[in-house]
Amino acid sequence: MTELFLNDKAVVLPSNLEFSLYFDNPYFTSTSTHSLDIELPMPVNYHVFGMLNRLDVEKKSVTLRAQLISDGRVLLNGTALVLAVTDKSVKVQLMSGNAELNFLTKGDIYINETNWGNVDGISYDKNVDFAGCDSRNSVYTYIKIGDTTDNFIILTPTGYVRDASGSHIQYLSSPLPYLTTFIEMIMTYFGYQIKKNYIADTWMRHIFCVGGASRTRSKAQYLQKHPEPWGLMPHWKVSEFLDYLEDFAGVIVKVDENTREVSIVDV
Repeated sequence: MTELFLNDKAVVLPSNLEFSLYFDNPYFTSTSTHSLDIELPMPVNYHVFGMLNRLDVEKKSVTLRAQLISDGRVLLNGTALVLAVTDKSVKVQLMSGNAELNFLTKGDIYINETNWGNVDGISYDKNVDFAGCDSRNSVYTYIKIGDTTDNFIILTPTGYVRDASGSHIQYLSSPLPYLTTFIEMIMTYFGYQIKKNYIADTWMRHIFCVGGASRTRSKAQYLQKHPEPWGLMPHWKVSEFLDYLEDFAGVIVKVDENTREVSIVDV
């Protein structure tokens, strides 16, 4: 017996239902479980799809949480993408694991334009060193300003930049998340959790991502900060970032389709 649930609602399946379900190995194909087109009858499934076939309904990409069960065994736990709608049927494609992650991250979501959330545990200590990655998830780095004493300025808890004499000279603030932190923030954004991260056990855990801030001069002749914490990152889609990450670090991003946990493993 085959059962399909979309957004936790049981789908009425045709008695002659046949479709192909593929179980690919993400180590070789960068994808995993997915189906080809599945045609579902309407109007018996209005309780699932609503009035998508109506002309006055906005035509946009529609996804639903999906679970496919056969003889009591969960074959797929992921997403259903609606491909086509008529008065008599709806065509969907099912995907989970790496196939679902690929779909979610291939859209127009750029790492330098998206607010990935707050970076907690920021250190304001002027003695920050890069070994702090084991106890912090982001840093503020020194900013070189020439021939002043100690040759650096450092961000303070008030958000001002302070020179070696203790004078506030600018208003500028932007956390720089470690690479491991940034990966976790991206996965959380898409509804995943990090189970294992090989990078966190190597020297690469010291790598941090360059943030940014736009600035305008205020009446007091200070530079007032308007936060754009990801503004200096490359204009990459998330899917491109993950591809570059795998190539650079020699890893594979693998998704457990049942638990929605992500493991970044060494190859």
